[in-house]
Amino acid sequence: MVASHMKTVNHCVLSRADLHAFGKTNGMTERLSIPSDDAVLEF
Repeated sequence: MVASHMKTVNHCVLSRADLHAFGKTNGMTERLSIPSDDAVLEF
């Protein structure tokens, strides 16, 4: 799962740290990728 962090008004209250914490709390750290700004992902 890739969590895309968009810097728009309705998403700006959710930080990457919050996404990481959510993944850890829910046992998803092995399946969750939170790319940095300007990251390029190839599948």
